Amino acid sequence: MKNKKTIFVILAVAIVIIVAITMTMNKQDKNVKLMSYDEVFIDMIENGISEAEARTSLLYDVADEAEAKNANYNVIVETLDINDDYKPTLKFYFEVGRGAENEYIERLITVAFNPKDKDIEKSLNGLIYSDLLNSNEIYYTVVGDFYTSEDENTRYFSPRELYGKGVNINYQATNTQEHYADVNASGVCSFKEFK
Repeated sequence: MKNKKTIFVILAVAIVIIVAITMTMNKQDKNVKLMSYDEVFIDMIENGISEAEARTSLLYDVADEAEAKNANYNVIVETLDINDDYKPTLKFYFEVGRGAENEYIERLITVAFNPKDKDIEKSLNGLIYSDLLNSNEIYYTVVGDFYTSEDENTRYFSPRELYGKGVNINYQATNTQEHYADVNASGVCSFKEFK
């Protein structure tokens, strides 16, 4: 009887260890999907950032183009809750650094704004500012107005030298028809929560 209890305890401990190892492996698999320079460059262009701005942003604050091309990148997507019907998104691009046991945000590259949510698309006349709070959190603020417009937004990228490490993007709505909603939103998105 004592041998059966010992065997049962050993099996139970083995199962717990196997489950713990499996969970750790799954967590690592779900960790950050890293993007190459070329992948992030293409993604930026597909999300309304010009080639010139994408290249300038990727090369900002690095020694040379080779360093930027050897780096790993990722994105965090944050939803803006404007109202029940309209929730556009922000997409933060950043370089991923690697520590002994974890990944972290090395530097913020830029932010893209997607004005389309389901079948609704509005134009933003306003400002998006974002900056790193620390190696795992990005602070952002969006201030302005949404309009119904026949034209796409015009994006104005401000030189980083004016804002330190922060990213400052102005959007201008043209050919507007009617005011849709005000926006004065700020928040923090966490790389830890994203992973």
